[in-house]
Parts: sequence; C-alpha cells; structure tokens
Amino acid sequence: MIQTPDIVRPSKELIESLSGISAATAAGELSRLGIRDPHIRGPV
Repeated sequence: MIQTPDIVRPSKELIESLSGISAATAAGELSRLGIRDPHIRGPV
C-alpha cells in the first residue's frame, strides 16, 4: 500500500456502510449538493 501521511483515510466502518451505494446514486447526491463533476482522476 502507498503511504500518504497527509491524507486522513476514512474508517473501515464508513467504507463498509457506503459499499452498498451505487456510483449513480453517489453522483446524484453530489450533484444535489452542488458538485457537478464528481469524477476523480488518478493512477489506476
């Protein structure tokens, strides 16, 4: 795993609770909050 001390990772419980949400639902909720382009770019 890459070590990034400046990034605070979410708890395992939070990740598990969000695992049932689809990408479309997440994007829709972010759009409703004003985030129009929720796409994240980065290394694969």
